[in-house]
Amino acid sequence: MVILLDGSSNIGRVTIAEKAVDEHESWRHLALEVLAEAALPEGEESEAHLQVIKKCVAALADDNLHLILTLPADSPHRDLLAFALKPDCITVHLGEADDGNDYDFVVNPAVRSVNDVTKFLHTIMENDDMSTHELE
Repeated sequence: MVILLDGSSNIGRVTIAEKAVDEHESWRHLALEVLAEAALPEGEESEAHLQVIKKCVAALADDNLHLILTLPADSPHRDLLAFALKPDCITVHLGEADDGNDYDFVVNPAVRSVNDVTKFLHTIMENDDMSTHELE
């Protein structure tokens, strides 16, 4: 399984993801920004990043491991990744419900603490058969 976690705060996304994987041995965290730093030919970034991520997910799955993939809320890769990684991908947005994108879950960090959001991720990590909803 992959949790695609996006939001506007780089520090917030990374902090939440790292805190969540620290308590679950079968989960890993990868920040999309790390892949974005790789020098790639113009116009091939999306496809190359997608292939790297798919290989990471497959390698982790072979070892019965899962991934939290973090990226900025305004990333042009979000929809591509969400589509390409389905059905094993759950999308979580750190922001307001009316941000205009379709997500499996929306968590408003303006009214939830890092600990609240981390606990919510733990719930998803432990039970991937949840219904789409918001945590306000």
